[in-house]
Amino acid sequence: MPKTARQDGKSGYTWQENQQECRMPCQPLTAEITSDVFQRARLSRDARFDGRFFVAVTSTGIFCRNICPAPAPKEQNVQYYPSAVSALAAGFRPCLRCRPDSAPGSPAWRGTDATVKRALSLIQQGALQQAGLPQLATRLGVSERYLRQLFSAELGMAPKRYALLQQLLLAKQLLQSSALPISSVALAGGFQSIRSFNAQCKAVLKLTPGEIRKRQIAPSTSIELYLSYRPPYAWQPLRDFLRQRQIAELEWSRQDYYGRTFRYQQAVGTFTLYHQPQQYRFRLELQLDKLAMLQPVLQNIRRIFDLDVDITQVEQDLAPQLAQLSSTVTGLRFLGSGIRLKRVSGLFLGSRLRLEPHIS
Repeated sequence: MPKTARQDGKSGYTWQENQQECRMPCQPLTAEITSDVFQRARLSRDARFDGRFFVAVTSTGIFCRNICPAPAPKEQNVQYYPSAVSALAAGFRPCLRCRPDSAPGSPAWRGTDATVKRALSLIQQGALQQAGLPQLATRLGVSERYLRQLFSAELGMAPKRYALLQQLLLAKQLLQSSALPISSVALAGGFQSIRSFNAQCKAVLKLTPGEIRKRQIAPSTSIELYLSYRPPYAWQPLRDFLRQRQIAELEWSRQDYYGRTFRYQQAVGTFTLYHQPQQYRFRLELQLDKLAMLQPVLQNIRRIFDLDVDITQVEQDLAPQLAQLSSTVTGLRFLGSGIRLKRVSGLFLGSRLRLEPHIS
């Protein structure tokens, strides 16, 4: 890394600076857009930009998060992409070190069309694994052809291609973090067979499942993954909120973790989130009886704990209201469906967990 790059996670410039430049298209970002904001965010490894863009290195064919600890490549060898999916679709393979598959989600690639946003949400819930594209189009109230056109315009790829790349990113994360056998990883990723899974890994990720896993992981009955977020994250107020309302035998918590049992659609399980503030992430330990439901369960956990929100932008938008609070806590998240807030006498109240409780 250049000596001028700061090591403390701060970039030396304000979030408001060049705010318009942070609205990223679905194609590779041009040099005019990235020459200032994104280059500095890359060199400083500013965690506030984690997941907002990805750095593809043309000389190696690998793409990374901007917080990747590897030596920073030369700018002339860099291309910027608004999502891990778009970088993967362009032919780059994800870094095995910084794990782009575990980065926070970015609203930049979710599209500006309401139909696209809903389609992406349904795909994350496994809509194309449970049924075909015609059924998805029917649920959205559009024709299959029009849905393809929307995806092509917004994301530069077909819906099934997008779903496949998301499945591969989840599978890669499972191979590197969990002790699940490869056959179970294929099932959890939504693949119909190990043969298909192996073929897609080699074709898209440029590595076999065994090469991705590399190291031996101790056997475990639970799935272990890392869920990253953009700082700041006010963990203590959130933990205290949950502890005050904790239900015996259903929820558990201590200084650095929170867990509960749940039922989500047809799946039953438990999860525990361990906060790791130095890495801006949670370590998730999850037990699930139906691995095929893993992707929607993970998305729901991320939604509940508001891990994908651009918290700095939210705090700027709510600055006048937050100033009315007796004590302002930066990085405060709200449980529930993203940023759906209700203002009551100057206070903001978030909804409770929306996973149906289940005690086995």
